[in-house]
Amino acid sequence: MNIYLKENTGLQTAQGEPCNYFVLDTIGAKLTINIAEATILFWEKLEHAQNGKPANLSRTIQWDINKETSIDAGIETLFTSETLTTTNGETISLKDPTEQ
Repeated sequence: MNIYLKENTGLQTAQGEPCNYFVLDTIGAKLTINIAEATILFWEKLEHAQNGKPANLSRTIQWDINKETSIDAGIETLFTSETLTTTNGETISLKDPTEQ
């Protein structure tokens, strides 16, 4: 499991603590509707991610499978886009994360 750090993802816990550590949990495609998606788990503390504690937050990002036709291309888009919109309408950023 690769854990990444991105300062200021735009996500916080209910207590207002930033959730800057994340992992790409699942990446897949819904071929019948041409949508690819990634589910991303977020933690406020690195040690919680490392120790397998439940994530503070989970978000899903979707994109047109015809634009990025491979998993690698989808990950590149996640890590190079200035902002991303989650399926529930939040704007977040995963640009240029640091692997921990």
